[in-house]
Amino acid sequence: MYKLEFTLKQHTPIIHFQHNQKGATLRATEVKPKLDRFIIEKMNVDGKTIPKGWFIGEHEALDYKINITGNADNYEKIENDHTNSPMYFGNMGNENPPKHLKFSEILEGTTFSKHFDLCKEISKHIADFFFLNNFGSRQSKGYGSFSIEKYTMNAEEWIFPEVDTTKYLNIEFAKIAESDLKKKYILPFRKIDWFYRSLRSGINYKGLYFKSALFMYLYYQKKTQWDKKTIKAQYFNNIDQSLIEFNKKKQKNISVNIHYQ
Repeated sequence: MYKLEFTLKQHTPIIHFQHNQKGATLRATEVKPKLDRFIIEKMNVDGKTIPKGWFIGEHEALDYKINITGNADNYEKIENDHTNSPMYFGNMGNENPPKHLKFSEILEGTTFSKHFDLCKEISKHIADFFFLNNFGSRQSKGYGSFSIEKYTMNAEEWIFPEVDTTKYLNIEFAKIAESDLKKKYILPFRKIDWFYRSLRSGINYKGLYFKSALFMYLYYQKKTQWDKKTIKAQYFNNIDQSLIEFNKKKQKNISVNIHYQ
């Protein structure tokens, strides 16, 4: 059995549904399917043929096991007003149990495989994989970010010296001089939130108003109109105002008859 051991550094909290379980952290069940697809894609790009023996049965699941452990007992509940967790709205209402933010400075991971060459492919791509993927809820907004801190590749007496283990290890990540976990991540995520709004939804906040960069690009470069304006022009400009009945006492019953061509 060939083994790859690696150490992960966590950069941003992960939103975890098992927050109340001791040591709950990055889940191998989420990592492995993503890593499988990543390795298969990279090998296809490199023009390499993937041996059938590397797959488990008829599924596109590669034949190796992965285990990740960490001391992720440091967690914080996401407040209902989301002031401590920008860009996450899953705790609104009482329908579902609330999720919490989990954070562990260092995690240890291990992969096991009986296929020596598969273990080499994992070692070749695993740094890229964690650098390009986030995990957990709202991962597209920056939550659940990890990177390879170090790793050792050994299969009994085998060592893989041709793999460049320093490719991403020398990157300088932004450091915030703050020991309080809440204060440490809240400022960066608020900045990400404002940046995301400026790109896509636009901003209308306390007198600050401007259209998003996406709107400006589509309108001025592609001569494309926002769908909202088209819908309003097509349907709501033709509302017969005499048919709108508004109950001012209850202020909730609106009857609208819309005429359109």
